[in-house]
Amino acid sequence: MVREDEVEKEEPPAPSKRRIFDPPAYDPPSGPPARSGPWMEALRGATKVYYEDDVVKLVYDGYPKARKHLLGLAPKGSPLYDVKSVTDLAPKHLDALREFHRRCFECAEHFDESFRVGYHSDPSMNWLHCHVVSDDFDSKRITKKKHYLSFATDFFLDANDLETCLLKEEKDATSSLRTELQRRASTVQGADLTCFHCHKRLPTFSALKAHLPCSKMKKKKKKKTKESPPAAAAVAAAKE
Repeated sequence: MVREDEVEKEEPPAPSKRRIFDPPAYDPPSGPPARSGPWMEALRGATKVYYEDDVVKLVYDGYPKARKHLLGLAPKGSPLYDVKSVTDLAPKHLDALREFHRRCFECAEHFDESFRVGYHSDPSMNWLHCHVVSDDFDSKRITKKKHYLSFATDFFLDANDLETCLLKEEKDATSSLRTELQRRASTVQGADLTCFHCHKRLPTFSALKAHLPCSKMKKKKKKKTKESPPAAAAVAAAKE
């Protein structure tokens, strides 16, 4: 008789890395969409769609805060469609949210740039929307300090961290996503103007705007330098 501890246990299958969709080329509109209703409801109005299926509706942000900036919305029929704000999310939404985020992350990976995927802790517009935004923050639409801080500080809640918050809330009734969002929303008050890439403090908003592109470029070059030595070593070895 084979003892239970001698039975070879099967490992769970690794998650599939198959692409769900092939994102189209990034082709933003020349300006913000026309708006007839109140600002808070603008996301339910007309805006240029980047990609849509039964899980996510990705649209171009009408006021992009970076070179690439999309918003992930819940399409009609989605369990997330009637969620008015990130503050209304609950553990029951986790399954739908994971698929929703998966689409957003795959879109970001397609652009082959460093991106942030997540939410403002105190959104200014109704209806759940996930920001898919490149972290260069190089945009003429960033005209105020709060525009930058809302993406470059803890005010911004990464999608993965949001899922973690909901998992904790599911297991522990004393843990609350709303409490975490309130804490994060308060951090932006009086926050320093610090470069998202090199963490240098800048004295003025205009100094920060001038500094960001240079810092992003240096970060990119540094990353390429780190990745290049193994390739160079392989070439050298092949010549020997």
